[in-house]
Amino acid sequence: MKKAFIYDFKITYFRKLLLAGYNNTDGIKYAINEDQSGFGEPILSTDDHDLLDSIIKIDNDVMVKDSLDGRRRAEGAKAKRVLRYALNKYESKWLDSLAKARAKIFMKELKGQ
Repeated sequence: MKKAFIYDFKITYFRKLLLAGYNNTDGIKYAINEDQSGFGEPILSTDDHDLLDSIIKIDNDVMVKDSLDGRRRAEGAKAKRVLRYALNKYESKWLDSLAKARAKIFMKELKGQ
């Protein structure tokens, strides 16, 4: 169950980051909705989603700032670099550590039931 939680936490972060980074466009909504990488039953709590949403806000602000700073880059590299940013975050030790810390809380709550 712990591995399932960690996976769901990370994939939910990734999906939310893509949605925010691509401004909730219909195309990214369609791609996310069509993807079957998640679980049928919800695993994450409201607190987990709230935490992820607050982190996503910060990450999106970083991507927007990077995009604005991109006016100094070559023309082909001026736009938001959402996919690279999201993949780097998804594979980061930081996200692994955060997911594992939240999984500990989840497992304690699960055992307490």
